[in-house]
Amino acid sequence: MASSPPQKRKHGEVSAAASEKTPAQKNRPAMTARMQSFLATSSFDSVEWNTLPISGSGPSARSGFCYAEVGNGKMLVVGGVSTSGYCTDSYLLEVTPGGKDSKYRLTGEWKKLSTTGEIPCPRGYPSMVHKNGKVYLFGGVANGFQFLNDMYSLDLKTMRWTRLKPINDKEMGVPLGRCGCGMVACGNLLVITAGLGKGYAHFNDTWAFDMSLSTWLQLKNSSGPAVGSLPPPRRNPATFSCGLEIVTVGGKGADGKSLSDAHSFDLNTYTWRSLPHLMLPTPGAKTTSDEVEPAPRAQNGAAAFQSRIMMALHGGLVEFPCNMASTSLYLRTQGPKGIGTGRWTELKAIGPATTKLARGMHGGILVNVGVAPGTREQGVFVVIFGGTDNRTDLSDPIYGRFAHSSEDINAAEPSARL
Repeated sequence: MASSPPQKRKHGEVSAAASEKTPAQKNRPAMTARMQSFLATSSFDSVEWNTLPISGSGPSARSGFCYAEVGNGKMLVVGGVSTSGYCTDSYLLEVTPGGKDSKYRLTGEWKKLSTTGEIPCPRGYPSMVHKNGKVYLFGGVANGFQFLNDMYSLDLKTMRWTRLKPINDKEMGVPLGRCGCGMVACGNLLVITAGLGKGYAHFNDTWAFDMSLSTWLQLKNSSGPAVGSLPPPRRNPATFSCGLEIVTVGGKGADGKSLSDAHSFDLNTYTWRSLPHLMLPTPGAKTTSDEVEPAPRAQNGAAAFQSRIMMALHGGLVEFPCNMASTSLYLRTQGPKGIGTGRWTELKAIGPATTKLARGMHGGILVNVGVAPGTREQGVFVVIFGGTDNRTDLSDPIYGRFAHSSEDINAAEPSARL
């Protein structure tokens, strides 16, 4: 029997199929109410930092690369800027429990990836996300100050790059070339916002690449451009995905000053709104006795990474009190109302690698590691790599283990993945 033709949908519309859970997601052990409540109210107060013992040949010291988590404990690094210029190579960092006290220790291995196909040209400050076994890379800046607007996918099984050429680009338009934009994946859409382009132009437009239709769409409502509390133009914001909302925090404006505001974009209504509770006031400003808001961030804002109920910012180049690389890590756990609740908490840095924390334009991932088979123990870590300390580019990965005073995260239920 002939199947019925697929239902035609509008450009940029998130399909129901794309919003459904994959088999892997359906089979993933559900996060229990106890674990979710524990993480949402957890009083993490410190991070123990260590240099990551590493094997394999890793990337040269660099900053301005793109990165993505491609599995628990796996970070893919592509491109960037080194002392020899723009890069085009790809590396995978995989971390696992190890060491004499594996309960609180990680080890790592670098692998240089041998990729084929339409390999992107060398570039700095591109953006990248992971979706369904592929990573998608957009834009960046290349030799001769060429601001790029090309999109590529890398199949993580075949290691083959493919350039995604939009259909009807003359009719629908394409985003102007840019670097340092925010990028997230949502359903069948790859959404970008902000960035820096030719002539020092800063952007605050929002575009979506529909992976199923191979088209770009500037996200506007029926009466024109996206409405609401439109963010000022900027580059290098920290960008998070929260359901069908995109959250941007900080960045650097066209006047060269760090920005401290936070905004969200609703993909259902194409509407921006300001998020005052996520704003980044002056350094050290306190909202309650145990809450501290991060200082304004610039130059890649900070390394931004997230789990299902946690968002984190590390480092960045901060203007106040002077141009310097920050060492701070801020964690925000989301309450039951998602981005409408939660708090920023600055975690105290301890451990032997605290002298290596100051950096911006770097990358990082959150890692949830079951450390002892058959036990209830597990650890929650953050791993960061690369960037610049405002004097030189960095190459040594370091990692930190979250800790808190009230209840040890290692006693949490092992089946729950963050």
